[in-house]
Amino acid sequence: MKGPSVLSSQPPLGIIYLHPSFPRFYARSLTFIYLPPLSSSYFLSCTFYLRFRFCIVRVIAAMLLSALLSNPLFYPIAFVISVTGWVVYQRVFSPYAKIPGPFWASITRFWYLNRIIEEDMHQYTKQLHKKYGPLVRIAPNEVSVSEPAAMKQIYAINAGYTKTDFYPTQAPNLSPHGDSFTQLDEKKHTYRRRMIQGIFNLSSILESEKYIDVCTETYMKVLSDHAESGAVMDMSEWMQWYAIDVIGELFFGKMFGFMNERRDVGGYIGAVDIILPHAIRMGVLYNWMRPLQILLVPFSASLRHGIKIFGELGAESKRLVDERWGKKSARTDMLSKLIQVAEAKAPEFDITDVYTESYTAIFAGSDTTAIVLRTAVYHLCRNPDAMAKLQAEIDEAQKDGRLSPVITYAEAIKLPYLMAVVKESMRVHPSISLTFPRHVPKGGREICGHFFPEGCRVGVNPYVLHYQQSIFGEDAEDYNPDRWFRADAKTMESYLFQFGSGSRTCIGKNIALAEIYKLIPQIFRAFNIELVDPKKDWVEHNTWFVKQTGIDCRLSKRQSA
Repeated sequence: MKGPSVLSSQPPLGIIYLHPSFPRFYARSLTFIYLPPLSSSYFLSCTFYLRFRFCIVRVIAAMLLSALLSNPLFYPIAFVISVTGWVVYQRVFSPYAKIPGPFWASITRFWYLNRIIEEDMHQYTKQLHKKYGPLVRIAPNEVSVSEPAAMKQIYAINAGYTKTDFYPTQAPNLSPHGDSFTQLDEKKHTYRRRMIQGIFNLSSILESEKYIDVCTETYMKVLSDHAESGAVMDMSEWMQWYAIDVIGELFFGKMFGFMNERRDVGGYIGAVDIILPHAIRMGVLYNWMRPLQILLVPFSASLRHGIKIFGELGAESKRLVDERWGKKSARTDMLSKLIQVAEAKAPEFDITDVYTESYTAIFAGSDTTAIVLRTAVYHLCRNPDAMAKLQAEIDEAQKDGRLSPVITYAEAIKLPYLMAVVKESMRVHPSISLTFPRHVPKGGREICGHFFPEGCRVGVNPYVLHYQQSIFGEDAEDYNPDRWFRADAKTMESYLFQFGSGSRTCIGKNIALAEIYKLIPQIFRAFNIELVDPKKDWVEHNTWFVKQTGIDCRLSKRQSA
């Protein structure tokens, strides 16, 4: 008798397992099995024809799985096993497993999200580094680094560390070419930045200085009104209104009207304060969760309102750009220069890119500047000796005829103590105080004695870095402009991370510095300022930009002014 055989190449019998919860989980065919009589010497052997290499082990597994899926206890048990496996992996086998940090941070990014919602990530991260050292795990796949040398390693030009997927949630999405800040492709970023870098150089910014002066004069009128009436002035609001009106003057050809109308025109700032934190929260979450954010809109009146106003702001910014497009203008502002680039570089850079750069400046430019201005006023009020030194320096320069009615940038940077005040203000309260996450480049890198494989996420938080005693001295916790007259001042300045570092340094840095250096001496030359309640701390809101509220002040005109 011949041995066992397959009856046909096309199996007449199929065994198909379909579970109601997983209708396409298994749909495989098994051929008919022929077995010879019991007396056959081939009794213990058989031949299977397996369609698509389907083995008997898989059939058995399918049968078992079908039975398991029918058991109501399967799902909770599977969930527990999955979670346990995830936790064990993250705590034992992950490339980040040996990095210390909070337990919950090691197993879920929701820990990070909660700190963003609480608006205290900068303070919390600083305390974690004091507890755990230079490396702290702040998410299952992200590490905060406090070692000063790591800042220069990670963010150096051509270091190879690339931006992570945290950034695209902040993209304005007005141009098919993207934008400079959220662009993840380094080659595309470099190409785009080179096209517009020239108009953001200091010499180019100073060609537009007269437009900043228009805003300064308007602001000084507001200060005079408050000084004369004795009314309390909320500097947390007014510094923002000044900074955003400067952006309007430079990038849209006119102030938005915040200072003149003395209110949040159109509710624009309020909308930004709703939408930008939401974008940051989405950036912190997992990629697969981001599309689900649309589900939040029907349940959040504030989010719906923010989206509506955001749309109106976008439409208004486009309208102002369109008014200038294709027309000759005598203005030498940023908008004119962006249009010139678009005319010369189209189609790589066109009107949609002008929309993008101008629109982005509203958020990035106004917040960064306003935060530094608030910090300077607040800390000078809390440190009368520092305020007295600054005003003495200004008075001496005024007496010597070295200051114009509207102080110029060139005049301001010749005031050493003013320079120290600005640097110290940026140090103690950097405008952005979350980590700037980067991917470790190919081949992996060693940071603080720990090897990180390629693709790991690492970053430095400016707030944490700026309080490192190894760089800024044992009094790093104190606001002390005098530290910038020490012998190691150049070393300290090289670690200021206010505007980022390397090829990703904030492109609008010179605009912000021009505003800051010009406005602070202008204010303190004319006015004495005091906090309404010197014992009351300001309130910090860290949702990427660390905005401050609760800076209520009274002003009085100085006799020497």
